[in-house]
Amino acid sequence: MTTQTSTTSVSTSVDVAAPVAHAFRVFTAGIGSWWDADKHILDAPLASMEFQPWVGGHIIDHGVDGSECRWARVLAYEPPTRVCFSWDINTRWQLETDPTRTSEVEITFTATGPDQTHVVLTHRHLDRHGDGWEGMRDAVGSGWSLAGFADTAATTADSPCVFMVLHWPAPEHRDQLAASMNGMRSAMQSQPGCLGVDPPLLSEDGRCLVGYSRWESPQAFWATGITPRRPDEIVEGELRPRQAFLLNPHTPTEPTENSTH
Repeated sequence: MTTQTSTTSVSTSVDVAAPVAHAFRVFTAGIGSWWDADKHILDAPLASMEFQPWVGGHIIDHGVDGSECRWARVLAYEPPTRVCFSWDINTRWQLETDPTRTSEVEITFTATGPDQTHVVLTHRHLDRHGDGWEGMRDAVGSGWSLAGFADTAATTADSPCVFMVLHWPAPEHRDQLAASMNGMRSAMQSQPGCLGVDPPLLSEDGRCLVGYSRWESPQAFWATGITPRRPDEIVEGELRPRQAFLLNPHTPTEPTENSTH
């Protein structure tokens, strides 16, 4: 891994022992699997991270107390080769609400072989943060370590595809939604290529229902007929749009919108 610092930007790169589509997904949808849990600006400990996979989406930190922090805006989302997001954190390590005083983080993914990817991260326009920006440049220069990301991507590259869906039901609809997820579980387990479906899990804060299923390939999953849903759509009984991610696919064959019925 190499790191370079210029006047107003920091760049670091790493070679990942994983296919390019998998490396992209681990960095984005799987961001919580490799991010240092101590690096956040929440008041409470970090419970999970969410990367909304569309331009205009956010990177959201969720605290164990139910709080959340939307500290980045997705500026470009081009799977599996490029993603760019804003850095909406000021020099006092607080949320920055003025977009003209935010920097940008761009990550490119280049396949150098069937199971090798060269990843370059550039954190640029750090001078936009105003007085004291040099201190932020020095901090992110040492903080953007991609070693954990590379290790996670490499160790999960040969894993089965995992479909993960997150629901935020209204309290009075929680049991009904859990029963519906169990019904879907029974239906999915009978599908060709399904390696198993876990019962729905309730997050520690009691706000989110999580479903996991494992598949031989992305094609096996999409053959079930699950259809895309608009990423901003909220259905009756849920407090916010459900989020769904297909992790570990070796080829980017799924629909471009990752929220599903």
